[in-house]
Amino acid sequence: MSISGQPVFDENRRFCGYRGVGRDITERTRVSEALQESEERLRAIFEGALDGILVADAATGRFLAANPAICGMLGYPTEEIAGMGVQDIHRPQDLPQAIEPFEKMQRGDEVGEQVRAKK
Repeated sequence: MSISGQPVFDENRRFCGYRGVGRDITERTRVSEALQESEERLRAIFEGALDGILVADAATGRFLAANPAICGMLGYPTEEIAGMGVQDIHRPQDLPQAIEPFEKMQRGDEVGEQVRAKK
């Protein structure tokens, strides 16, 4: 229950009581707890994955998050990777291919491989 209120005074500034509103926040609390549990599970998967994972801003190519596996693969601590971008971890000759997915996302194109069923 969430309750908010304020004191009420008469014309002589004597306290008369409280006026307020109470709200049932059971559902909001349940949703908030479920979201927190989901975030904790996702964080555990992200941190525990053996595959390297980088989360990057599609518009800038700057890294927003890196899991321990990719930090080990690249040899950078998490704090340092957070200030880097796609161009910082690829050789110049590989950069066009690495940046292509970001450009596709900016255009609204699908990114990733599509697997088609054989007929």
